[in-house]
Amino acid sequence: MNVLIQAISLFVFAKHNLAFTPRSKVGQKALALFSRLTFGVYLSHMLVLYALDAFDVVDWMPSVPLYVASKLLLTLLISGSLSYL
Repeated sequence: MNVLIQAISLFVFAKHNLAFTPRSKVGQKALALFSRLTFGVYLSHMLVLYALDAFDVVDWMPSVPLYVASKLLLTLLISGSLSYL
């Protein structure tokens, strides 16, 4: 229940305070691409996280911030690629 309330709060906050339209054509195309990929990334990210854990891809990282950042980037790249395909 707490996660649901937090997600709704974050969505409403972002909708009213962070809404913007990119002025350049490149920005508009990038935003449209990210919009199309978002649902696929949402659907596949847990499978990617399980695969990264199963193969111990980033477990050798020497520090926690580096571990979290590398796992985040790998998950986004792999999930985004799957969604794009």
